[in-house]
Amino acid sequence: MSGRPIARGPGRTVQPKGYARSTYDALFSQENRSVITAVGLFAVRAPPLRTFKAS
Repeated sequence: MSGRPIARGPGRTVQPKGYARSTYDALFSQENRSVITAVGLFAVRAPPLRTFKAS
């Protein structure tokens, strides 16, 4: 993907979306809402992982 603007009609250019913005749009689109909701609820309800041994 080049950094050049994309021509859209006479006298009008649209900048291509950046990596972060296109990723955000893909994750939070209407199509993926149920998946994001399920992952978010799991993250809130899941017990913390114990990766170290308490002494």
